[in-house]
Amino acid sequence: MAERLKGHADRSIGAKSKFKVEFLVYTDKSGDIYHLECFLRPSASVRAWLALDNATDDQTARDAFEKTQVGTWRVACQWLAEPMELREYDIQF
Repeated sequence: MAERLKGHADRSIGAKSKFKVEFLVYTDKSGDIYHLECFLRPSASVRAWLALDNATDDQTARDAFEKTQVGTWRVACQWLAEPMELREYDIQF
């Protein structure tokens, strides 16, 4: 298996291979608006974006994605139900 893709250094949170991921929350006339956190209604979804290292070309990214070698996303969700509940998910892709 080849090495996983590297995230852009500007998005690092200081720990090895851990990065800030931004969510596309809406688009207006000035362009796409991203936030580090978002609220979702039941059954809704959101697109997430992580900048790859500048040395990664498009073909390398596509090849890694097809081979499920991009990485693992660890996502924490705060469910706003009674009682509130925190769940964490690992998504391999």
